[in-house]
Amino acid sequence: QLDCYTRLNRGQRQAYEQLKAQGVKDLHYVSPDELAYPSDAWVDYVHPSDLGAQRQADVLTEKIRSVRNH
Repeated sequence: QLDCYTRLNRGQRQAYEQLKAQGVKDLHYVSPDELAYPSDAWVDYVHPSDLGAQRQADVLTEKIRSVRNH
């Protein structure tokens, strides 16, 4: 299953890069490395547990704050 998610993440990153190259502004990307989910952040490797949802909220909140401050 991890190979599937690796391909999906790669595809999302490529789409982001393509849109940026086309001049789309105000588009931001949060990588899996930035999310850095702990191993117990998933219920079934697809849906986040409460811990995973909290991690996602914390990382996205910080990303939004950094975008707003630039």
